[in-house]
Amino acid sequence: MKKFLAGLLLGSTVLLGACSTTGHFVTPPDTQLVVMGRSLDVPADGVVTTKPFFWSAAGGIPYRLEKDGQVVQAGKLRTKFRVASIFWPPFGAIYWPMGFNPDITYDLVRQKQE
Repeated sequence: MKKFLAGLLLGSTVLLGACSTTGHFVTPPDTQLVVMGRSLDVPADGVVTTKPFFWSAAGGIPYRLEKDGQVVQAGKLRTKFRVASIFWPPFGAIYWPMGFNPDITYDLVRQKQE
């Protein structure tokens, strides 16, 4: 029974992790980050988690920074194919294959993605 519960816990953790993408951001103060139409809150530590993106984000995830309702910066964020999407039933590789690159910091103040 303990092995079953441990397996269930591990499986649900993998499934929940497979349906999100996380990126590290540095944004100018008092700006709002909008990624593919989704308004995202950037906390003090800069770690943002959201739903993955469709194949249309393969060339980069469109973003914009808004301040007082005005766009102050726009561009594309580097993406990474999410290997976990292959295992996400039923069609994760079709619907949610792209995500933020977890190995870089999206510094939107200096406009660097390294």
